[in-house]
Amino acid sequence: MTEYLIRYRLYGPTQISTSGKIGAGRIQRRSGQSDISGILRFTDTADSEEEIIDRMENVWRKEAQRIVNTLSFVTEQGIVLGEPYDPVPTDVPNQSTTDGVPQINSYILDISSDTYSNIQEQLETNGQLDRALRWYRLGKSTVTPEDKYVAFWTGLEASVDQESALTDDELEAYNRVQNGIEDLVYATDDYDEEEGELDDLKNSIKNNIGWAKKESIPDAIHRNIKHIVDDEDIPNVDGDSLRSKLSTLSHDRANVVHRGEEVENVREKAAYLELLLRRLIEDTISNPYSDLFPNKPETPDHSLRVSPDEWFRAIFEESDIELTRNEIRKRAFALSNELEESYGIHAEAYAGWNNPLTQTGEGESRAEDTFVYSKPKWLDAEKVRVLEYLYGAGAVPVDVISHNSGLDTDTVSETCEALTNTNLVNRVGDYFELSIDGKQWIKRGGDPACLVIEDEEALQ
Repeated sequence: MTEYLIRYRLYGPTQISTSGKIGAGRIQRRSGQSDISGILRFTDTADSEEEIIDRMENVWRKEAQRIVNTLSFVTEQGIVLGEPYDPVPTDVPNQSTTDGVPQINSYILDISSDTYSNIQEQLETNGQLDRALRWYRLGKSTVTPEDKYVAFWTGLEASVDQESALTDDELEAYNRVQNGIEDLVYATDDYDEEEGELDDLKNSIKNNIGWAKKESIPDAIHRNIKHIVDDEDIPNVDGDSLRSKLSTLSHDRANVVHRGEEVENVREKAAYLELLLRRLIEDTISNPYSDLFPNKPETPDHSLRVSPDEWFRAIFEESDIELTRNEIRKRAFALSNELEESYGIHAEAYAGWNNPLTQTGEGESRAEDTFVYSKPKWLDAEKVRVLEYLYGAGAVPVDVISHNSGLDTDTVSETCEALTNTNLVNRVGDYFELSIDGKQWIKRGGDPACLVIEDEEALQ
């Protein structure tokens, strides 16, 4: 008996930076770089970032696709048109196209190992969950939006069962029709049964009528996700309800797969399908992160950048315990399901005078019991007005923010500088834009106005 080493390639864009064990397997690192080989550039004019994004998606993407199609035909080599960068004004000094390569480090491997241990048994017994995760991974691994669209929709199909759509009386009628098809098809005087020339027609009719016995795929998906999503989660899809929007997405999928047609706003719709599939997977998995944070409390309302005291109070359960940096990060991930945000926590930055943590030893911290927990008092009405405008504006100069927020330019300049210091806003040359932290904060907290605690006079 010989023992063999079984090895499978792991392709990017993720770069594995360390080795580690997951279940019965072991991940090994290999050096590699991003496989982006070039950039295809266009220039265009528009009145707003929303307009240019719409043109980028529905006009220039088609042109870019035709260009790479021709290039592929001439060279007889495959070329994939990937995701676009965020549009930026041509006069913005920093027009970097540097791509960050996701890193799978020891922290992520630890989380993945704990998660796999929690769901391994469920994967053995739940084939639908196993298939859904496989199609989710395929959707995340491809760069073309059409492939993402098909993969995520297929994952949704693989996650649900089609139940009978007929009542008892309807089922009885259905069976009469099915049983009578053969007599109707073969009811001809000159039919040669040995030739079987009508067999294909009979089978085709019976198969097509067979669809009436079960609910449609959109109906089955709707039945499984209607308690975890609503139509507002997929806003830019035709339809006046979640069910009707699922029909639109199903029709678009058929146009891609069966007719090779292009789908309008395919990137956005693929992102919606990713959201639906992930929500369905999360709803199916039983406590995937229970080992990271047993008996975890409710997730704080606002992001860690905005309200670190609220987060650390939840992470430490308001008890006298000591946690390492990675234990803090794992608990933050279990609360937020935001991998990048949780990994970005540096506990030492929140320790010391007038901070929520105290460092008690090498790499360990505890919650400071004398710290007064409160909402951030630097958040005033002017900051909220600027944030509200920037949320949908992209990178814009001070005078544009002033015009749209109703604040004078001096106030806008001071406010943008203050928001930049809190990492909610980024400076891009003479322009300002909402940062990733700022977007996450607004997404978490909803309307920024609800986060205003007191007016200016009350803060003195």
